[in-house]
Amino acid sequence: MMRRFIIAICLVFMYAMSCTSPKNVSQTEKQILKFTIIGDSYSTYDGWNNRGNGFAKYYPTSSVPDVSDVAYTWWHKLHHTPESQLEKLNTYSGSTISYKKGSAVFEEGDKRSFCSRLTQSDMGNPDVIMIFGGTNDAWNNTDADLGEYKYDSFSQSDLVYFRPAFAYMIDYLIRNYPDARIYNITNSGRGGKPEGGLTQGIADSMEEICRHYNVTNIILPSALDAGKTNNHPDKKGMVIIFDQVYEALKKDL
Repeated sequence: MMRRFIIAICLVFMYAMSCTSPKNVSQTEKQILKFTIIGDSYSTYDGWNNRGNGFAKYYPTSSVPDVSDVAYTWWHKLHHTPESQLEKLNTYSGSTISYKKGSAVFEEGDKRSFCSRLTQSDMGNPDVIMIFGGTNDAWNNTDADLGEYKYDSFSQSDLVYFRPAFAYMIDYLIRNYPDARIYNITNSGRGGKPEGGLTQGIADSMEEICRHYNVTNIILPSALDAGKTNNHPDKKGMVIIFDQVYEALKKDL
């Protein structure tokens, strides 16, 4: 009788310990990365980019009819992964990284430049910041607008040129968001000036400046070119972008 009593007490004790002991690794919650995107039309959707605060959007549009729901966008897919959560979508359709777009030179503070939106718009408190731009710089400007490589003492006149503007942007993010990981996303279509892609000069400049600042440069594959309609990612293209970005993020988790 006493033996049965002791066994019963032991079983109760073991059960209590199992309920209060730490969970094993497979049961623990994964780290959730809050991500902010600073980008252009590729990363917009009505009512989402900076929650509709007068920021121009591209999607949804009859020009790319199969991206008919926000759930089809690459960043919203990322938002619904176990490891990621959207913090801020600081995106503006048609915007350039530099202060120049064709013959237009923007004033300081103009939302159409990525450099302005760094300081003029809410970036939140992200763990990850992704830059996804340069496409409108490539479409509207020439190699003469690349400028020289420059990594300090930036002036307003410097930011009219792509290279110093891109370097300024990364430098600003590193200094003002020291705990955030920074990624650049390089569009497909490099070489010449293909529709829907980057010039080789823009792509090479991104690679060089990312290398200087030790920033991960996610280079989108040429397969994305077949996933564009009217020069913008369609449903297939959004999946390609998501896959590439998600794989890069998972490596750093």
